Amino acid sequence: MLIRSLIILLMAAIGTSACEKAPYLVGQLQSFSDLPVNWQSKTVGIAPYQGQDAKRLEWRSYAKLLEAKFRERGLRTVSGESQKPDYIAFLGYGIDNGSTVTQSYSIPQWGVTGYSGGYTSGYVDAFGNYSGTTTLTPVYGVTGYSTGTTSSKVYTRSLSIDIRDRESGNNVWEGKVVSSGSCGALREVIDEMLLIAFEKWPLSGSGRYETPSTANC
Repeated sequence: MLIRSLIILLMAAIGTSACEKAPYLVGQLQSFSDLPVNWQSKTVGIAPYQGQDAKRLEWRSYAKLLEAKFRERGLRTVSGESQKPDYIAFLGYGIDNGSTVTQSYSIPQWGVTGYSGGYTSGYVDAFGNYSGTTTLTPVYGVTGYSTGTTSSKVYTRSLSIDIRDRESGNNVWEGKVVSSGSCGALREVIDEMLLIAFEKWPLSGSGRYETPSTANC
């Protein structure tokens, strides 16, 4: 019974962690680049996508993180339209309400599968009658399987960055990261998603990337 209980707990843990392997975050990246060779001499300002409010503390917090990523990669950041940056980076993000994912798993049933041998003991009474018993040594193993289920909530998170040349109005870089996992707080995974967004910078690229995560969800 103890073995069966441990197996159930182990399989349940596997089921709940399948969508997001802590402490890692997995994201799907797609980026396109038309940056000029002298992109490091350019300045960039950050603005919200249409429908997102630059006055919100959440957006301003993420914009500061994006500024730091630009500076790490050699772009000079400026604030305010009056500064007239060469590029404008439009920052957008979102997270859904989550969906319930149910997974099935097999639970081994343990029992006697055979016997490895045995021994017989007995005695003869005063009248010459024999009385004895045979004791067999059982072998235990899996006799079959039953099915168990586990449910977890999975959230889909997205991050989009479009960098536009202020003078021509054309985009020079586009990046989008989509990630699914058990963490429903975007603020806890935004650092990791930004890191994935710049995996191929300053080039185009796509792929599935995994990065260590410190999310506390």
